[in-house]
Amino acid sequence: MTSDQVTDWLAYDRVEPFGHDNLFLMLGRVCSLIYNANRGKGHSPKQAIDFVPFIKGDPSEKKQSTEGIKALLMAIAEESDPSKRKDRKKKVIGKTKYQKKRERKMKE
Repeated sequence: MTSDQVTDWLAYDRVEPFGHDNLFLMLGRVCSLIYNANRGKGHSPKQAIDFVPFIKGDPSEKKQSTEGIKALLMAIAEESDPSKRKDRKKKVIGKTKYQKKRERKMKE
């Protein structure tokens, strides 16, 4: 897939969304329809977005600061520095779940 094709698909997704976000919104519409059809007196109607736990650009999402991102990248850079990794050796205590599962399959 070329860069132009990816750009076209991204533009199309903005006009006609597809994928998981669109699926959640469609299910939210169904939920709001059922809720609003069966709501009692005194209850306010709900919109589809009220039934979707997360939406792009949700203001309740916490955004990471520039300083936080910089600190994270610096920590990753320090971890990947080969001069600092020579002195450290991982001590493995026991086997991981994946290793145990693989051994069981090999025995079968």
